[in-house]
Amino acid sequence: MSHHRGYLLRAGLGGMAVALVLSCKNVDDPLTPAAIDGDWRYTETLDDQLDQLTCADTGTYTFEQSGPKFTGHYTQTGICHSGSTKFVNAGVGQVTDGAVTDVHVQFTAGVFCTYGGRLSAARDAVSAGTGICDYVDSTTSRHYSVQITWEMSRP
Repeated sequence: MSHHRGYLLRAGLGGMAVALVLSCKNVDDPLTPAAIDGDWRYTETLDDQLDQLTCADTGTYTFEQSGPKFTGHYTQTGICHSGSTKFVNAGVGQVTDGAVTDVHVQFTAGVFCTYGGRLSAARDAVSAGTGICDYVDSTTSRHYSVQITWEMSRP
């Protein structure tokens, strides 16, 4: 009886070793980046507590992807509040310096704003992304740092 148990144990361990070898991926193989090219809808909230500025924007990103890198453009509409003043925050611009892995996306929109976020398991959305718009007003030489929370999904 103990001979059969020893054989079954060795056979079982040998089978697990073969399964492990077959399931292992070469760690030197690069991960395939998520496919994010095309159109995405986004919403964002910008907040600068120091200057009492908040904005709520919606828009569309269109990405053109080549491997793990991408560029594109955006269109947006929105409203900002600064104290009791309300103004439109609308426009179009370029997306540059885009990079995507299998789970993460990061890019620059316009000249001053950088974004980062984690892709959903289906690679069709980002929720709870963060970013920052960091710039100096050329007329006043004042530095602004506006925090961004954002999300995007396929239309």
